[in-house]
Amino acid sequence: MAISLEKDPCQNTSERRVVDLTKTGISCVPVLGHTRFRRRWEDVEEHVHEGHLEITYCKNGQLAFESQGRIYPFLPGHVFVSRPDQPHRMKENPKRTQTFYLLFKLPKRGQSILDLPYQQVRCLIDRLMSLPQRVFRADSRVEADFQRLFDIYDSPEGGNFRLLRLKATLLDLLLAVVYSADNKSGVPTPGNLNELVDAMRRQPSRAWPIEELVSSTGLSPSALRIRFKSLTGLPPHGFLIDCRIRRAKEMLAKGVQSIAELALSLGFVSARHFSSSFKLATGLSPREWMRSSQKR
Repeated sequence: MAISLEKDPCQNTSERRVVDLTKTGISCVPVLGHTRFRRRWEDVEEHVHEGHLEITYCKNGQLAFESQGRIYPFLPGHVFVSRPDQPHRMKENPKRTQTFYLLFKLPKRGQSILDLPYQQVRCLIDRLMSLPQRVFRADSRVEADFQRLFDIYDSPEGGNFRLLRLKATLLDLLLAVVYSADNKSGVPTPGNLNELVDAMRRQPSRAWPIEELVSSTGLSPSALRIRFKSLTGLPPHGFLIDCRIRRAKEMLAKGVQSIAELALSLGFVSARHFSSSFKLATGLSPREWMRSSQKR
């Protein structure tokens, strides 16, 4: 069941930083965040941000959002957007992930933001609230603008010029999100590579040798690795291991008698190989993860 999540408190740690731009004069962004998790982040409940649009950009890691029973793979270079009425949660957030995000407070009728005329405000809000996709490949400006907002926030420069730079960068970021969602050329292709990735997700226990991948896509080994990593955020073998770990978590959550049998059924050469790969990805051994999941 969806719950209302309070705005994040300001934080500044080695893994997570959250700042409040309303204190600088940007009244529509109470939360600007940057995460760099060295360990697996614990799952949170499905929630909404009342009165706010949430925009998240994935810089590193293979993540996944869940919203009302649907899973959205969230890969490097992509944006995930949630309206105030859309419950969501980060379902997969493994180690070594990096994201940028912000909460954008929707203005009330007649209210201006970023010193824009009201008609332009309505045009911007209408476009943001009616994006044709929730997850999409981001224009290069999105990551650059997120980073620039932090750089300007941290700069010793103050006064009106700093505020002007923050407003201009935020507006460029919002327009880049709209452009990215509308730009169908930003959706990953080709189809046969997408189909291959989907097949590997469905059948992670198969070996999937590189020769078979090259043959099925018609790409050279080097081109395959480049395009595969662009699409999934991982090289083919790393992606296959990740798919096996995801399937293992599903099975462990239900309870298993033999870790060794589970390892072999997923295509690992041994229980030791499985356990080391699982702990590297999650920070826990398979049995520790199973006990932890069953207590939730």
